[in-house]
Amino acid sequence: MLVDKKMLMQLGFSGYKAGQIIHQCKLNLVADGHGFYANRKCGQVPLHAIVSLLGFNPFEDLAMVT
Repeated sequence: MLVDKKMLMQLGFSGYKAGQIIHQCKLNLVADGHGFYANRKCGQVPLHAIVSLLGFNPFEDLAMVT
């Protein structure tokens, strides 16, 4: 599952905080060798990157998770 800023905002994060989370996940993915995420236009990150950054799955109780 890919997560973007809009999805995080629907969970209650502010626009600024959602953008920060996506940005930090992208930096972590690039550091892990996934150069694709160095692209400015890429605004989605895998769910596992969000979980590893936050320490929990914010979509756990929602029907959105497959």
